Amino acid sequence: MYILKSFLKNIILNEIENVYINDIGEEYLNEQYAELEKSFFSEYWYAWVMLMFFTTLIIIYIFYKKRIDYKKIIEEKKHEIEKYKKNKEELEKQESLQKEISIKAMKAKNMILKNMGHEIRTPLNSIISICDIAQLSDLTLKQKNYIEDIKILANNLNLTINEIIEYSKIESGENKIEANRFNLEELVSDLISKIFQSGYRKGIEIGYYISKEVPINIKSDKGKLNQVLISLISNAIKYTDKGYVYIKIDVKKSSENRHILLFKILDTGKGMPESEKDIFLLESNSSQITYNYSRTGIGLPIAKKLVNLMDGDITYKSMLNKGTEFVFTIAAEEVSFDFVNLNEVNNLENKNILFIYENDINKNIMCKILQEKNIKVSNLKNNEVQIKLNNEILKNIDVIIYEKTDDETLDEFYREISIFNYNKNKIIVLVNPIEVLEKDLKNNKKYDYIIKPIKKHEVYSKLEKNIFNISSVISNETKKNIEKFEYVEDQISEKRDTANIYEEISINSNNSNNSNLEHTQNENNPSILVVEDNETNRLTITTLLLKKGYNIIEATNGKEAVEAYEKHSNIKLILMDIQMPIMNGYEATEIILEKSKKENREINIIAVTAYVTTTDKERCFQIGMSDYMTKPFNFVELYEKISNYI
Repeated sequence: MYILKSFLKNIILNEIENVYINDIGEEYLNEQYAELEKSFFSEYWYAWVMLMFFTTLIIIYIFYKKRIDYKKIIEEKKHEIEKYKKNKEELEKQESLQKEISIKAMKAKNMILKNMGHEIRTPLNSIISICDIAQLSDLTLKQKNYIEDIKILANNLNLTINEIIEYSKIESGENKIEANRFNLEELVSDLISKIFQSGYRKGIEIGYYISKEVPINIKSDKGKLNQVLISLISNAIKYTDKGYVYIKIDVKKSSENRHILLFKILDTGKGMPESEKDIFLLESNSSQITYNYSRTGIGLPIAKKLVNLMDGDITYKSMLNKGTEFVFTIAAEEVSFDFVNLNEVNNLENKNILFIYENDINKNIMCKILQEKNIKVSNLKNNEVQIKLNNEILKNIDVIIYEKTDDETLDEFYREISIFNYNKNKIIVLVNPIEVLEKDLKNNKKYDYIIKPIKKHEVYSKLEKNIFNISSVISNETKKNIEKFEYVEDQISEKRDTANIYEEISINSNNSNNSNLEHTQNENNPSILVVEDNETNRLTITTLLLKKGYNIIEATNGKEAVEAYEKHSNIKLILMDIQMPIMNGYEATEIILEKSKKENREINIIAVTAYVTTTDKERCFQIGMSDYMTKPFNFVELYEKISNYI
């Protein structure tokens, strides 16, 4: 109250004080203050009390209401937080459930794809193997071409299956690097030899060149590199209607034993429009792109992912209607292991070679191969032979390599080439694989031949043979390696025997009720147990092995395999299928290995299966299998695997 009085006094009389204080004096003013105070507060004291009371009530009410409001807001916030937590928990549960469902769905999808792949690969293996055997029979060239077309289509189907399964593995995160040692030149040579005919059918040339700086033996993921090359080369063939597809391998960077290898795949195809700049993306929309140019799909995106897994990168450049160049790198380690270098030859330096060519790409490849050994090479287009070639030129030539044209008949070819006989020049003919099967050419003893695609080792060995007159005394290991590269010639020489064996086994299989059908050719030779539930696959494998002189015992499931192993003590190797009725290959292998351990009996088991995932391969080795081979396979691969154990 005192404070209020002082406050009012100071406010009300402030002006009076300022105006009259000097005139009337301070004492008079104090008296006036006292009188005013007495009259004012005596008259209005009740009003002031009530004012203060209600003011206090209002303040208390406002405070109380605010407190209630704040409490209400807090309760609402608590409720919202609880609701949020509850929703979050529900969302997390749903996400966890969705993730679990997604994982189960992914596993189910992978299992379905895996089983589908197995079911498709098994008959594919039969188709390819029977085609191999049929080509060794007495068929016309046209019939052999039909069979070759079947093989090409079967291999294309297998490629598509592999891409689908590979995409599924990438999607589920199962794709891992499997570094192993292998011969790079052998890998590329075998791969291109297999797909060469698909390009030849379209009238395009396929060639490759591996720089001499590239190490022969490397350590990397052979399977993934093979798949990337197949995908890119097949893609190039598919979209090239004329010209060539050329593969070049070089070293981009080296550091001690570690190399960055550079792969280039060039084609003279249709090229790609700017709209396909994202061809490595799986989301790439090919529905709005004309089919003639579209290269979208899962092949190229998978290739990019596989290259990235191998510590590399992939790029491309393309011009519409000019062609495309894919370039990719991988990291590889140079290693050494027991492998005969087929490119090591006697001194061919300063020898003179005349190459009469039809295709520029083959000219470039041949020149590079010959120049590596300091061989002098002259080139002449085959349509210029009659004009530019003369005896004076021929006198200095050691060997003529002549590329036979596709539209040239054998009679025309012989007439064309007969002019070179004047100086008794040695002649080597560069031909397509199918042309080798023509009787007139393969039975000809006057001219040697090189089979396309051009391979370094084959060029060098043929030159040695013709210049130095050596068919060379070679080691067994070298023979084994030559067999890998030149199996076509071996097929031709043994065609009738193989066809007869196949027919005989087929008849015996149909007439026999014995679950373990035996084929004994020589009791001194080791026996191989072939375990395969698919009759056609079993028949073709048995045919190919009997051709090599092995004794064969057949079984159709794991239970029969165990019984056959117990019965026949001379079994040294087992080719074991995995998915079979009654007892699968895994169970049979575990039982057989347990028995062999107890009996101190040595046995090797090779998995021969249509399952191709890393998990399947690892499981095979975990239970004790010696090796692993996937379907479909060719018989060169089969012989190579077996030769490692017998």
